[in-house]
Amino acid sequence: MLALLGNKWTGFICFVIMMGLFAVINLITLPTLQAYAGGLEPFDLRYTGYKPDDARDLLAALAGEGVTYYRSVQLPLDFIFPVFFALGVGLPTWRVNQSDSQSRIMQTLRSIFIAAPIFTACADLWENWQIIQMLADGPNASTELIRSASRATTLKFGFGAISWLGLLFGVIQSRARRRVG
Repeated sequence: MLALLGNKWTGFICFVIMMGLFAVINLITLPTLQAYAGGLEPFDLRYTGYKPDDARDLLAALAGEGVTYYRSVQLPLDFIFPVFFALGVGLPTWRVNQSDSQSRIMQTLRSIFIAAPIFTACADLWENWQIIQMLADGPNASTELIRSASRATTLKFGFGAISWLGLLFGVIQSRARRRVG
């Protein structure tokens, strides 16, 4: 199993699958959910989170077919996506952030960049579990549940940004090492 994770093609294949899922989610399922909600943005498009009243408005607007679509189409895809994100961004980040540097700063950055895709996936999965509960509760979802889901959403996007920065940093660092070495 470890050999499979270390294989450069594993990360590439996971990245391609992740991008395919990203395209389907962002070009098909999220716009469809937005249409079911009368133009309100689904939870997954609210990068800075959402307030309890906004979440309740969305839940009320989705009632019926929108909730069914969220549960049967969007969420199954969104439970697969984080796994491929963690592997598709995490493995290439791990590969390109290999460094002989003994600098504490570089070692710390490398650790953060490698961990960020895993934290992104965990936050996304936690967000999804909470969305399931919010869909079940509908507009009566508790303020505590909504705030927790909103925090998971913002954490997902925050760690996601760090993940992409880590990959970019590693690619730049890897190219610089090739030029010097």
